[in-house]
Amino acid sequence: MTWWYLKVILANTICAIGILSLVNTCLSLHHWPRHFKELVSVIILKPDKPAYNTLKAFRPIVLLNTLGKLMLMCF
Repeated sequence: MTWWYLKVILANTICAIGILSLVNTCLSLHHWPRHFKELVSVIILKPDKPAYNTLKAFRPIVLLNTLGKLMLMCF
């Protein structure tokens, strides 16, 4: 889910209350759902570098779950 979709969803009051309820429940139970801990690593090739065989030729980027990031902002 992208930030744009999340913004549209949160514009709906019922959805926003549901997500806020999820955040409050996670906080009160001291439980972070496994789904929000999953990530995707992406390797980005730097410009003007010949190949991936040198350490400084690429940059790893970690993509986290959008809703999980939003929930982290509530802490």
